[in-house]
Order: sequence, then structure tokens, then C-alpha cells
Amino acid sequence: MSYHGRPPPDYSYKGISVVNPLIRIERKLKRIQEILDNISDSSILTALDLKAKIEKVLADEDVK
Repeated sequence: MSYHGRPPPDYSYKGISVVNPLIRIERKLKRIQEILDNISDSSILTALDLKAKIEKVLADEDVK
């Protein structure tokens, strides 16, 4: 696939997500949903911890 005769920058290592950023956004939303789903009622996760985890997802970092 090319974009006006040449692939977009970063296409070689990011693939179609460069062409369609909604794919990347969808993945981030799924990761945030997984974080929220894994919070139990007895969790000692604070609001600041949750904020840090979500910020890592939005920055495309690994969340542990």
C-alpha cells in the first residue's frame, strides 16, 4: 500500500496504524478496559495508581 507513491513515515514498523490511527486508539481503549476490569472491590489501587496506569497506556508504554 502506498500513499501518493510512497509509504507514510513509520509505516515499516507500525503498519496500518499509521494509515488508520483509529486502530491504535481502539487498542488503547481495550487496554484501559482490561485495567478497569481487573480492579477488584478489595483492591488497594489508589486513584493516583489508576491515573498512572492509564497515562502509561495513552503514552504506549507497557503497563504492569
